[in-house]
Formats: sequence, structure tokens, C-alpha cells
Amino acid sequence: MDPCLIALTGEDGRRQVPLFQFEAGTMPWRIVLEVNSLLGADTDPWGVADWWLSRTTWWDGTPASLLGRGRDAELLGAARSLMDSDGGC
Repeated sequence: MDPCLIALTGEDGRRQVPLFQFEAGTMPWRIVLEVNSLLGADTDPWGVADWWLSRTTWWDGTPASLLGRGRDAELLGAARSLMDSDGGC
């Protein structure tokens, strides 16, 4: 599995991959891979999933709801801004 994809491990030890990350079938959105890499999905998958699925003051909705709407630059900018405000990786 691509380390840039969010893979969540439940209490039972089973790993699940949130479906919002995929454009069609098993093809991940390119912007998802970029943002996940920037935010560190390989080390903090729950935190990165929270970023994608939580409503924000930046948009009317969640970052995941913007996938496929021509807003990739905004998503990447928001992720970069978050990393800058946190002091980076």
C-alpha cells in the first residue's frame, strides 16, 4: 500500500483505508497523496484523516468535500499553511 495513503488501524487491529482518498476504484486522488505526504499520514494517520474530514472555517464543508472540484491548489495551500503554523515537520 502507498505510504501516502491514510490507513487506520482499529482497536481490533484491522486496517482500513478511508474511501474519500480515491477518485475512481483504486485510483487515489493525486492531491490526496500530496497533502497526506505533507501532513505525515504515515506517522499520524488519524490526525490527517481528521484534517480531511473536519469542517473548517476556510470552506463551507470539509477538505474532502472539495476533491474533484478544481480546488487542489487551495487544499495544498491550506495543508502548507497548517505545517507552517505548526513549525513544519
